[in-house]
Amino acid sequence: MERLTSRENALIKEYRKLSGSRRLREETGCFVLEGARLVLDAAQSGIRLRTLFISDDGGGRYPEAAVLRERAGRCFSIPNELAAYISDTEHPQGIFAVGEMPKAEPLTMQAGSYLLLDEIQDPGNLGTILRTAEAMGITAVVLSAHCPDLYSPKVIRSTMGSGWRQKTVRVEDLAGSITAWRGQGLRCYAATLTPEALPLQRMPAGRCRGIVIGNEGSGVSEQVMAACDGEVYIPMQGAAESLNAAAAAALCMWELNGRGYLPG
Repeated sequence: MERLTSRENALIKEYRKLSGSRRLREETGCFVLEGARLVLDAAQSGIRLRTLFISDDGGGRYPEAAVLRERAGRCFSIPNELAAYISDTEHPQGIFAVGEMPKAEPLTMQAGSYLLLDEIQDPGNLGTILRTAEAMGITAVVLSAHCPDLYSPKVIRSTMGSGWRQKTVRVEDLAGSITAWRGQGLRCYAATLTPEALPLQRMPAGRCRGIVIGNEGSGVSEQVMAACDGEVYIPMQGAAESLNAAAAAALCMWELNGRGYLPG
C-alpha cells in the first residue's frame, strides 16, 4: 500500500471536506465511513469503496482490514496521528473509507408498511429510526426534503449498518406524494397528540398502510396532516406528554408490522 503522511495530501483533504459538508457529498455523490465493521457492512451491502485508509493500529487490530483491501479501488496506509486527525470519533479504529452513494430509485407503492418522516431534525433520531425500521420489516422509510442527510457521519454511525439495507427515499413534496400514493392504495395516518385521534392500536387494518412521524418540536405539518386519511395517537400513562421521535416511530412501526389489530 502507498503511504500517506501529510495533512495537506489531496485525498486527506477530500475526506475531511466530505465529512463536514452535505453540499459536497451531494455534488460528488461520495461520503465517508469510519470503523472496521461499518466499512465492511457497506462493502458487503454493495457500496463501492472508492478509497480506503488504514492506520498502523487499524491494520494490525482488525481482520476486516485484509478483506477491505481487496474491495477498495485504492488503499493507503496512514500513521495513527493522521487517523486521529481525520476521525469523527473520540477513539478511532483506524479504518476509513470514501464510498459512492448508490443510485436513488423512486418509490413504487405496493402492499406493505411505510414510515414517513416530516421534517425530522436530529441525525441521531433518523439513524435510530432506520435501524428500527429494518428490524421491524418496514417496506420503506420516506423522508421529507429537509430531514437530515442520510450520508452524514452521525446518521451513518447510528444506523449501525441498517442504512445500507433499509429502503429509504427522499421526496421534495411529502404532502403531494402522500396524496398521489393514496390514489395508489396507501392508507396514511399522521401521528399526533390529539386526544380525538384514533388510538394507535385501533388504526384500521390494510394491505398498504403508512404512519407519519412529525418534527421533534412542531409535529406533523398542517399540509401533511391534511393529505392523510386520519390521525392516530399513542396512549400514554403518567405525566408524560410526548415521546422522543425515535421512540414514537418504534411504537408505530411495531404496530404496523409487529402485532395484530384490536377490533373496532
